Amino acid sequence: KVENDASWRVQQAAILLVEAVLRNKPKNIVKYVPNLVQSLGVALKSATSSIRDNAVDTIELLKTSIANEAVVDIFDYIVQAISNPSSLPIAIDKIMHLNLIKRLDQTDLSLIIPIIANGCNSPNLQLKTDSLKIFGQLPNIAIESAIDQFSDEIIPPLLNGVSDSAPNVRAISAASLSSVVVCLKSEKYDQIMDTLIQEMTTKKSFSERQGNSQAIASLIKAHGVEQLDSHLQSFVDLAKNSKDLKVREGYISLLGFLSHFFGEEFSSGFDISIEAVLDACADPNDAIRTVGLRSASLIAKTFSLSHPQLILKPYFACALKENWRQRLCAVNFMKSFVMATTGTTEADDKGIRTIGELLMKLEAAVDKELLYPALITLWILSADPVPTVSQEAQLVWRQAIPNTGNFLRNTMDILLERISV
Repeated sequence: KVENDASWRVQQAAILLVEAVLRNKPKNIVKYVPNLVQSLGVALKSATSSIRDNAVDTIELLKTSIANEAVVDIFDYIVQAISNPSSLPIAIDKIMHLNLIKRLDQTDLSLIIPIIANGCNSPNLQLKTDSLKIFGQLPNIAIESAIDQFSDEIIPPLLNGVSDSAPNVRAISAASLSSVVVCLKSEKYDQIMDTLIQEMTTKKSFSERQGNSQAIASLIKAHGVEQLDSHLQSFVDLAKNSKDLKVREGYISLLGFLSHFFGEEFSSGFDISIEAVLDACADPNDAIRTVGLRSASLIAKTFSLSHPQLILKPYFACALKENWRQRLCAVNFMKSFVMATTGTTEADDKGIRTIGELLMKLEAAVDKELLYPALITLWILSADPVPTVSQEAQLVWRQAIPNTGNFLRNTMDILLERISV
């Protein structure tokens, strides 16, 4: 650590020694490049002009040991980011726009990864998200074996990101982690998964637990349906039966995220998953109900258009339950179904919408023999003896149905036919 020596003469002698070694072009110098760059970066900030000048000359020699022309082009920006943290945004931007002709090797990554890791730890949201995205792109721009060698530098910033307070940072981190993990050895994947599960069920804040749940689902998706099938039943069992509320909360959230990431491929696990999610929606614990409703909404978005019968079957079952919380769950599930099917959000309802627009969209997307009984059930729930249920049902009904009398008259034939059957 000569750069920390108080004597400027010792520092200058060390730099000159490095310069002399580099002029002889040693074959194995590449593995020392990152440490040399870091030390020379410190020297660039020296108060002694001769040390700064010699550091500049040595850095220019060091550049000649890098074979990748794209990295050589941004080498100066990397050095500046090491010696001056305020230059980090420029270096990250240059890395994002590398004009690569060949993939990054171990030497290239040894220079770039510390810069990206620093960006991931930045309080600047844009810089942080850009850096996390670069990590996610490494499998596309770097040699796979080289990525595995730097897993100890890559994975920690991504794990920190999945617990970030910002939803966008959590989502990007989860996506980047699942992208990188396929390049790692299987035992490292297992270690990462164990860490995420531990964090999902123990972290203090709700956002941290949600972020880890999202990351687990993303990682399982990266390894395919077989990985899902091998774990799903155990996930459902923990979501339904664990006595630890944080464990239940984590796995209920995970079921929703899995449906989101796998889409149609999740249909085989729908029946066993939806039961656990809907039970959670009617749970007496507020936190469990919250994640239950979120997961139910994600599942509804996944299957409302392609398999409406999958969504409406549990809806009818919940609507007839004696427990008022389960009837409220049915209302909320129907709300998610309407929004997912019509491509709207609660925010849309605050603006001006054409009268009857949602109903027309529902009728165009769902068979009337399935849709009308579902809507009539919602109408019945709008008169529920429990005010919490009736008020929520009335809100959803008014959003979807422009004229109650006309709708009931127009649907009577189909309803009578259903009753007679």
